[in-house]
Amino acid sequence: MIGKIILASASPRRADILKKYGISFRQISSGAEEPGAVLADDAAMINARIKAQDISRQFPENIVLAADTVIEFEQGIIGKPQNTDDAIRILKLLSGKTHFVTTGVCILYPPGNIEILFADISEVRFKAVDESVIREYISKVNVLDKAGAYALQESPELIIDSVKGDPENVIGLPFRAVESLKYLQNIL
Repeated sequence: MIGKIILASASPRRADILKKYGISFRQISSGAEEPGAVLADDAAMINARIKAQDISRQFPENIVLAADTVIEFEQGIIGKPQNTDDAIRILKLLSGKTHFVTTGVCILYPPGNIEILFADISEVRFKAVDESVIREYISKVNVLDKAGAYALQESPELIIDSVKGDPENVIGLPFRAVESLKYLQNIL
């Protein structure tokens, strides 16, 4: 019998996605440092792997899922805003433009010598919005704990024009991660 699944993340959004698909898990946040990297997909996968390894060392009999989401815009990476002013700055920067959301995923199961590592990329286009709309959005959504200072699942009609690719990837956990967990549960 395999150990339980551990989500190596404090993200309520990732937990909600797993619950939505009926996956039972335990949630333990990793305190591992994220060194980052030059390319968004590299940074996301490296960070996800570091988090997964950190928790897997503590719980080696469990399947560990870790993810890291980064926003790539004009050859740079946008992280979480430092404060409300920074969130306003980020949302103004993204207004009327397209950016890419990359989520790196790492799934480890040491007893089976299994490591699954990948990144999914989605394209998000923002509406052209002014500061009043941005302030309205910030009043409705806690943007301080979100890369890019927004959440696709919360009041998207105010700022999001379109999404190409997996919307759950933008939220923080691509559907492919759910499929991978279900596959592991069936074969182990």
